[in-house]
Amino acid sequence: EPNKSIKKLATFLNRSYSDEQIQSLIEFTSLKNMRENNKNMVQIKIDVNIYEKDMEFFRQGKIGDWHNYFSHE
Repeated sequence: EPNKSIKKLATFLNRSYSDEQIQSLIEFTSLKNMRENNKNMVQIKIDVNIYEKDMEFFRQGKIGDWHNYFSHE
């Protein structure tokens, strides 16, 4: 559950956030919203020199999807 993980990380960092702030962070970092905000990702792709036309920064967001792109070697 993202809520628990964020609270645990905040405690580790000696920070505290309201439930509204945590919910906002959860929504902001959702895969759906990050895909929609892909225009900011283009700059990151350029900065790290991995930009390719029509390249998707976020793939499916599924566990194990890397098998479709990489070998076990």
